Amino acid sequence: MKRFLFILIFLLFSFSSYSQTDFGIKLNGGFSKITATRYNSSNFFDQWPLSWQGGLYYNVFIFKRIFIGVETVFNQMQGKEKTEYPNYDNGILTKDSVVINTSKSVSFIGNSINIGYKYKRFTLSFGFQYSFTIASNVNNKISMPFSGSIINLEFDKKQDVYDKLVTGLKAGIYYDLTKRFSIEGAYYHGLRVFYNTEPDRWNGKFRQMTIGIRFKINRPIDKK
Repeated sequence: MKRFLFILIFLLFSFSSYSQTDFGIKLNGGFSKITATRYNSSNFFDQWPLSWQGGLYYNVFIFKRIFIGVETVFNQMQGKEKTEYPNYDNGILTKDSVVINTSKSVSFIGNSINIGYKYKRFTLSFGFQYSFTIASNVNNKISMPFSGSIINLEFDKKQDVYDKLVTGLKAGIYYDLTKRFSIEGAYYHGLRVFYNTEPDRWNGKFRQMTIGIRFKINRPIDKK
């Protein structure tokens, strides 16, 4: 994989010596979801909390309207879950439930390889992203009925929660507002990632939807 990426980047810079290139920065905000497959639909509810990403992009047009690009972004994703379990008091089912509210966060550096098609002011792109996890955290707040009262517990795990290498697919569409500014909508669909809660490892996924601004740094070139 590393050798392939090195060759690709070398070819991109080789093309850039005589092709149109786009180099710039981007900043997006939106919503994300972090899920784990250990839950079933009858007692598990997940949400889409806020998230964001920002970084650099570099595109090289290999044909008039088709380009190959690379992106490097810092990505912050969040996830929230609510899980309910039946509660028993002396073997008798009560009307109250044991409730676990889970908050998750993960920060990583993502590198993607994209192919795109530009038509007038619109651009479509699709790509593959591999990311390196730099920080992660899972917080669990438990509300447990017991003998007529409620017991509240909290557990926090702040390191090595997710695998260090994370992969996923991404798609985007953006519209040129001016020669330098564009508005972008993007979707990231993570492939399998392991969520580590020793001694168990659960299969999970990351998903993210964002909208934001792209700013082209190099001199714009009109492309009809």
